[in-house]
Amino acid sequence: MTEVYAYLGITGKEIIAPPLRKQANKESDEWETRFTAETPWLHDSRMAHAYAEGDLDTLYLQRSRMLMLAREQARWKSMPANRWKPIRSLLFKIKRKFSK
Repeated sequence: MTEVYAYLGITGKEIIAPPLRKQANKESDEWETRFTAETPWLHDSRMAHAYAEGDLDTLYLQRSRMLMLAREQARWKSMPANRWKPIRSLLFKIKRKFSK
């Protein structure tokens, strides 16, 4: 508020703190515990550390990286040349064994 008063050129005003009340309760603590237990990507050591430290920037960046890599792998597997690669490899191994 002091920055707003300074910007507006108002001096000598009393700053009133807004009334705050705690919004967390036992139920929200249980929800948090359940969320952390049921979320597999939070079990990654870097993610767990960032979550425990309250480092939301690192948490966001790590999760974004995980999603990006998963999408990249899905795209790679869906490409026609790569979709049948395991089957082609198996057939090649079988053909090699029969040719001996």
